[in-house]
Amino acid sequence: MLMAARRPYPSLASVLESAAEIFARLDPADRLEAFQSQPGIVQLAELHREEDLSTFEPTAGRTLSRRAKGRSGALDELARADEQARRRFGFPLVICPVGRSVETLLEIARARVRNRKEEEIRAASEELLSWMKIRLGALFREETLANPSSNND
Repeated sequence: MLMAARRPYPSLASVLESAAEIFARLDPADRLEAFQSQPGIVQLAELHREEDLSTFEPTAGRTLSRRAKGRSGALDELARADEQARRRFGFPLVICPVGRSVETLLEIARARVRNRKEEEIRAASEELLSWMKIRLGALFREETLANPSSNND
């Protein structure tokens, strides 16, 4: 709602600046709600090579199969790390998967479950902001393609 109130945006840079500003002002309860609304890291890892994650939106009841049996061990370990984070922090691991291998996601998850809660909130916020920027960039490009007469970046 806050983003919509600021429209129109003359460029992608202005969209991203506004999103970062609004995100920075969220109170802790709103950030935790944002973390809870993210798809699980295992679900994202399973999707990693199946589709463009920059525009991925989870759908209720969507199930995904593992593409390669060799990755199932890493995915199982990722699931354990996510569950450990949920118990320890009260929210899932929030990791932007775009451009990262399952192995890299697992390395990040292993390190992050050792964080203090304050550190994890900061790390999850940074990751969520990164993913938000990727998603907004994709939406902005789609809009530009749909309306080529506009003067957007």
